[in-house]
Amino acid sequence: MARKIALRVDGLADALRCADARRVKLALTAVLGLTLFVACRGQADGINQADVLPTPLTGNVLTIHPQGHDCIPDGCPFAYTLKVTNPMDRDAQVKSCEVTGDQVELTLNTVSGVDVRAGATRRVDGYRYLPLAKNEAAALVGSAVTCEGLDWHGDPPV
Repeated sequence: MARKIALRVDGLADALRCADARRVKLALTAVLGLTLFVACRGQADGINQADVLPTPLTGNVLTIHPQGHDCIPDGCPFAYTLKVTNPMDRDAQVKSCEVTGDQVELTLNTVSGVDVRAGATRRVDGYRYLPLAKNEAAALVGSAVTCEGLDWHGDPPV
């Protein structure tokens, strides 16, 4: 009789362990599903998505200086200042510019973009590893840049 009770208790413990495992799996699946739903839903509704404006912003490289860090295979570190002009009749945010005809992208120190008011000119700063040797940077001063304007519709990311 004692053996039958022991088997029933062991069987009950196994059943409870299986039930707990199922509950944990179900809970994890529900959390993962809810997380994906919320994350994807925000993107589908256009939250924190910018429209690219049809007219590019223009400007030029005011300064560019190599930084003290070592170069890596992708390039060397540079800090730079650009002058950017917004020719449109609407405000725009700028995250990066490209040196005209040179395929060198100059990103700005921002997440959502630096605000450039309609018809205004603004100085903006950036820092990036560029595919240039440190002694080649001075040649970029005065170069024209073209910048992509963004419209976050009043809801830029932080």
